[in-house]
Formats: sequence, structure tokens, C-alpha cells
Amino acid sequence: MAPDADISPTATATLVLPSNLPESLAYRAMAAAAGARLIGASALTDDPFADFYEAWAYLPLVGDAGFEPALASLLRERRIGAVFTPHVGGRQHLETARSGRSPDA
Repeated sequence: MAPDADISPTATATLVLPSNLPESLAYRAMAAAAGARLIGASALTDDPFADFYEAWAYLPLVGDAGFEPALASLLRERRIGAVFTPHVGGRQHLETARSGRSPDA
């Protein structure tokens, strides 16, 4: 999924995943300065950058079985309409899931 890829036209927040990479922090600074509503997330239960975001959430690692349901729930509950991820593996996983292809295809 490309940075800022639209997920839902009625949603209002952008998920930054993972919230702790240098590229994520640079995006957070730029987007926050523009007034964007940002929610950070990572697989760290004690993410030192959680306080940099308006809200923060734990998500399992992308390859974990619980990632997809946890992500879907987070997107719905927090009204997230876009995802920014500089993580190559995470982006590939999200693009595959969005297209409906099997990750093994």
C-alpha cells in the first residue's frame, strides 16, 4: 500500500506503521504540521515513540496470524482512512492483502 493510500472515504485518520522508524517519524512531523490526525502503531508493547502520536496502538508483527484481524479492527474502530508505511515487507503485505491475492501467489 503506498503512503497515504485511501482505504475509506469516510475515515479521518492516518495510521503510521511502524511508528518508530526514522521515515515514520519524519512523515509524522510533516503530516502533524499540516494538521493531519495520526495514529501510530507497532509491534513493540512499550514503543518509546508512542507519545509522539495523537493516539497509538499495538499491532502484532505483519507475519503473525493475528495481524490481519487486529489491523482490520483498528482501521474500523479508529476511523483510519490511510496507511503510511516505509517498511518494505509491511507495504508488500498490505498491497497483497488489499488486492485479494494470496501472499504466496
